[in-house]
Amino acid sequence: MGIKRSLYVFSLSALLAGATIQGSFAGSVYAADFRQTVGTFPAGTQGVITDTVNFRSGPGTSYSVLSVLQPGMAVNVLSRNEQNWYQIQVGNQTGWVFGDYIAPKTPDDPNIFRITPYPAEPNFYEVRDGALYHVIGTPEARSASFYVGPAPAMLQPGNVYVRDANYQFYRRAADGDLLVGSYTPPYLTLDLRLPTRVQAADIDNFIRSVRPSSPLIGKGQAFLDAQAKYGVNAHYLAAHAILESDYGESMIAKDKNNIFGYMAYDSDPYGSAAYFASIEDCINFVAYFVATQYLSPTGTWYEGSTLAGMNKHYATDPYWSEKIAGIMARIRPYNANDYQGVSILPVTAPKPPGPIPAPVNTTLTETYPQGTTAVVTEDVNFRTLPSTSAGKYGVLPQGTTLNVLGKGIGNWYKVQSGSQTGWVYGDYIKLVEPGDPLPSRGGMPGGNQPLFADIPADRWSKPFIEALVNKKIVSGYPDGTFKPTQNITREQSAKLLVKALQLNTGNRPAPNVTDLDPNSIYYQDIVTVLAEGIFSGYDGKFHPGESLTRGQMASILVKAFRLQGTGSDKFNDVKGHWAANAIGILAANGIASGYGDGTFRPDNPITREEFAAILSKLVK
Repeated sequence: MGIKRSLYVFSLSALLAGATIQGSFAGSVYAADFRQTVGTFPAGTQGVITDTVNFRSGPGTSYSVLSVLQPGMAVNVLSRNEQNWYQIQVGNQTGWVFGDYIAPKTPDDPNIFRITPYPAEPNFYEVRDGALYHVIGTPEARSASFYVGPAPAMLQPGNVYVRDANYQFYRRAADGDLLVGSYTPPYLTLDLRLPTRVQAADIDNFIRSVRPSSPLIGKGQAFLDAQAKYGVNAHYLAAHAILESDYGESMIAKDKNNIFGYMAYDSDPYGSAAYFASIEDCINFVAYFVATQYLSPTGTWYEGSTLAGMNKHYATDPYWSEKIAGIMARIRPYNANDYQGVSILPVTAPKPPGPIPAPVNTTLTETYPQGTTAVVTEDVNFRTLPSTSAGKYGVLPQGTTLNVLGKGIGNWYKVQSGSQTGWVYGDYIKLVEPGDPLPSRGGMPGGNQPLFADIPADRWSKPFIEALVNKKIVSGYPDGTFKPTQNITREQSAKLLVKALQLNTGNRPAPNVTDLDPNSIYYQDIVTVLAEGIFSGYDGKFHPGESLTRGQMASILVKAFRLQGTGSDKFNDVKGHWAANAIGILAANGIASGYGDGTFRPDNPITREEFAAILSKLVK
């Protein structure tokens, strides 16, 4: 997955120019503001790269690119010209970057040089028994640690080390952070398309030595077979499986034969994780998936064929690649000679069998008395089993009366239509209390009963919700409620927009996000709004179950209904917010109003009734 990592940049006032202040160890120099200085800086002046930037051979875009610098990298600043180009030194190489991409480096105490450890949350490195460990937390409050690899000679026991985004290590001490040198764990940058010299027995013996009960013992050959067929380093595959499945003993691994956590999304890892027919099928499929989507230059998430490149999109954990590299080093310490004289492996086998349908659980969590009925509030598929991948008997039209036998897992209802027994999803029916008229309840206007039990006649949102019900855009829950104050989710809002805009959900391209369940009732709606450019994901995901925020609401509605207008400064809390322009357009069109205190609260979730009220104004 793509991860936007925050970079702490100190205030640009009171920084490097004019009179310098010598730090408390050699080489650390501070000044008032080096962005106001033209000319040469004092020796030891440092800056930090704030965004990805080309490192050029001269002060201009016409000069050749020496390399690409990453955010968080500390550099020596040599000079600045009148066109705002900075001459800097990176290692032994001197070149130029444009001034918009570099900021002064300074600590809270200008006499002490500090870097911000990368990533920003508390973490550091230490050496124990000749090995380098990454520790999460602070030296005083540790929460976890993991093995990185054999410690390089420049890092010594008894010290606390921090690093920047480019693996430049600094020794942290009371008198400042001293640059020690650069060290990148070698497996992080290994081309994962190269074959390993690790044997099946090496993998099995390592797993046995750490976890004698592991079901992965004996699977070493399966990793090597996958390497031969799909061109992915078997050593990496084994380490990846060990990390994701806790040596094959996680619940996902044991229950679903899923040792890579494939489709185990953060919002519901166990529930969303895919099933595989066997561990071997899982190994083969994930090897093919990684080879074609992450390691191939034509892959959707290609960022280089290394662990470091994969980490940008594959995992939200910024330490994911470092953890796998550490496991690889434990199985077999890195030796450059292992990869001399070998070639990149091709994919030689066709796409292997993938995930299998989840075993369908038909257990009833609730049974209903004989004679319990429901009315279909919107045309719904009548299925053989409680799953969107199950076969269909047909479509039950709106207004159909059903006998309800019980409720199953995940909002599925077992019902009887005529002589046929099957399953329908609960969003499309409404249970009817004994004696209630049919079919005038449950999102079907026309009766004297209220549409929803929790929407009384005097509720402010009633006319808006009723308008959407009349247009067959919204329906309530099977228990006869609308749940007006419940937050609306991103997937629910996608479905409503598809209905409101009457969008065709067929023949849509595959989504460019990785956390969608094709069996979800919302899948086609989400794919449709992504294809229409109404929604976009972030971090490589859609986050379907997350609450929609008020700022996101403004953004999607402006795009969906192609609203025009000038941004407004009506609200006192949206200036500088990413959705400020969309919020202003909604306000200018009289669609959205804020709160009595003059705020819009763009990062707050929006409720079902609030979204219904705004949407009803747009579909008049």
